[in-house]
Amino acid sequence: SHKLAYVNLYAHIDLELIPFGNVEVKNASSSSSSNGSLLEFDCQHGEDECYGNRVQACLIEHVQNNTNESMRFVRCMFERFNLNIKRSASRCFRDTTFSQLISWRAIEHCVNGVQGYRLMERNYRRDESLTPSKEYVPWVVINGRNFTDWNTGKLQKFLCETYLVDQDIPV
Repeated sequence: SHKLAYVNLYAHIDLELIPFGNVEVKNASSSSSSNGSLLEFDCQHGEDECYGNRVQACLIEHVQNNTNESMRFVRCMFERFNLNIKRSASRCFRDTTFSQLISWRAIEHCVNGVQGYRLMERNYRRDESLTPSKEYVPWVVINGRNFTDWNTGKLQKFLCETYLVDQDIPV
């Protein structure tokens, strides 16, 4: 699975997470500009998904260079997506080492404030600039090429045979 691939390979790869998903973006109306955003986001699965995207964006922003724990947090959020999103986010936060680095209150302040929406704008621009262009989520790009078999267990084999030939990694 992609989880096993990441666990086995994280020391050998540079992984960038862009929490955005399938989002319709339009210019903000004057009523929504109170959050500091010039854009309005309509997430495919509603406001809970937008909230989750902002939580992930804020967490990644505040604990930069900790991709392993960020991945653990994102995976936890996906596993608990059908539950109450705010409760799930705080529980997943407590399940990581992030609580030793930053408070949940600081993350909530980011999520509900101007910074959370600015991060969504940044992720929108990053999402729009992906090459090849995103067609679905998750969109896995490896050295400029979309990898479509990410969920079939072939990711680790592909990375090892293509990029990590000289590494001693169990396939």
